[in-house]
Amino acid sequence: MREFESPAKSLGDMNAEVAGRMIAAAADVALVIDAQGVIRDLAFGSEELLREGYYDWLGKAWADTVTIESRPKVEALLRDTKANAAPRWRHINHPSPGGPDLPLSYAAIALPKGSKGNQPIGRSVVFGRDLRANAALQQRLVGAQQAMERDYWRLRHMETRYRSLFQVSSEAVLILDAATGKLEEANPAAHALFGAEALRPGWMLADVFEPARDGRPTSGVGPMFERVRTTGHTETLTARRAGTYVANSATSVNSAPHQRVSSSGESLDRTIHCRSRRQVPRRLRPWHPRRPASPMPSATATPRFPAGA
Repeated sequence: MREFESPAKSLGDMNAEVAGRMIAAAADVALVIDAQGVIRDLAFGSEELLREGYYDWLGKAWADTVTIESRPKVEALLRDTKANAAPRWRHINHPSPGGPDLPLSYAAIALPKGSKGNQPIGRSVVFGRDLRANAALQQRLVGAQQAMERDYWRLRHMETRYRSLFQVSSEAVLILDAATGKLEEANPAAHALFGAEALRPGWMLADVFEPARDGRPTSGVGPMFERVRTTGHTETLTARRAGTYVANSATSVNSAPHQRVSSSGESLDRTIHCRSRRQVPRRLRPWHPRRPASPMPSATATPRFPAGA
């Protein structure tokens, strides 16, 4: 703290009334404490605190107006004023009957000692700042941090479930970089479908398939990836695998855009999720001629007559 360079010259002609107004305007609440720690006078720079009934502190011990955990701080402030120590701001809470505690930040300054009769008078002026706005901001910050933690663990659980499904899926699932088309991740089913070539650096999924037979530049797997990246719509087509390692194999390729998000909620690069599966021609059922229905057994009914009729 830096004090005035020449207070006697600049403030020496100030009377008590002006000093009282200055003290009241400089703080949300100002207390005058005697040597026994009793509040002898108080002023409010905040009309809100005055309306809430805190003027009843007058005549009470300062320590009796605060919460139990704040009483040691009040005693420390009074000790510092008696020792003429540099003022320190301390957070002190006052109980409020109609809601949460009232948080104030206090600093105390000792006044020059006077005398009343033969008894010296040791008084202190205590300045208080309302911390309710700061407390509300801190509460909002704590709530935001808790919400971020909940979202973080929710994303972690979702990622764990996704990883489990990714690994155990019977369909080949590949994650490609949307800009370059390079493979970033593949599950075991994809490695089984595309073989060891998928592990080669620079391997491109679009190169695995033959060009479209119709010869149009918009057909084929590569143009499909470009459309998915541009439009953001899911597409599916059937393409034939190129090369000799798998012959005459038609594969269904389903591609969808995906925006990866970090655990903190920040958007990362765009990727393309591909699901591929080999199409097996449907086998025809063996034909069996229908057997003719067996004739119903015929029965002849012969009437019986009683003997002697």
